[in-house]
Amino acid sequence: MFENTFIVFAFVTMVSWAVGDFLLQRVSRTIGHIEALLWVDLIGSIVLFPFVFYNGYLSQIWSNFPFLLVLGLLEFIFGLSVLNAYEKGKLTVVEVILTFELPLTILLGVVVFGERINLFQSLLILTIFLGIVGLSRRSPTWKDKIKLILHEKKGWLEKGALVALFAALMSALYNFFVAFNVKNAAPLVVIWFPWTVSSIILIFYIVYKKGLSDCFKKANEHKKLILLGSLFDVVAWLSFATALSQEDLSITTAITEGYPALAIFLALKYNGEKVTKHQLIIASIVILATVAMALIN
Repeated sequence: MFENTFIVFAFVTMVSWAVGDFLLQRVSRTIGHIEALLWVDLIGSIVLFPFVFYNGYLSQIWSNFPFLLVLGLLEFIFGLSVLNAYEKGKLTVVEVILTFELPLTILLGVVVFGERINLFQSLLILTIFLGIVGLSRRSPTWKDKIKLILHEKKGWLEKGALVALFAALMSALYNFFVAFNVKNAAPLVVIWFPWTVSSIILIFYIVYKKGLSDCFKKANEHKKLILLGSLFDVVAWLSFATALSQEDLSITTAITEGYPALAIFLALKYNGEKVTKHQLIIASIVILATVAMALIN
């Protein structure tokens, strides 16, 4: 059915990110965003290292070291900002704000890589973007959408909103640098090396601040949740990098952007909220738009 395998990897990314984000929010609120990022990056780097080593990809690090190092630093900043937003804010709020990574990523793809999107693709991308925003609340009115981000009484930003906005910017930059690096290195290296760099930075930071004993103690108490969330994150990012090695950044990101819709549904279901009729309709439209984006390529 599909001529390009990138479509399969893009949809695997979408589902894995949705489940991973839902689980990692729980991890962040349980052990804190700094420890959460450490275990996600550390588990990911440990899981992927045998594959990197066995395939002889270590030699690719030195020829691409400056760009991979920048990606590693971005992983550290991006990961902390996303998990900090998950720890402070509601998943339904954070996922909506993170959706702003889509236009930012597409802008980078068009301006830097010279990618082109036609009118129909632009309409589908707009549908996906607005659909995710529309899923944020039960009520479909724009007044409620604004109240989701702003406090009704004081006009202050919802908890985690500013951090999530910064995370959306970092996410777009991270997506761009992943796309840039997969042009010169294997997807395994592009994902494994930044996680390793971030893990090393976090280990030194935690040792300096409070030592590793408490970190290990909390991780042991919630090891199943941490492991499950980390593995879904590994699958998601590896699939994303593989898809980017085969297709443009803007198209791949648009297809995978259906993940907030799935993550929001998980949050609504398991946080005890009911899914309304309009949310079901909007979610169906978002998923159909992502499928359409895949089929027209």
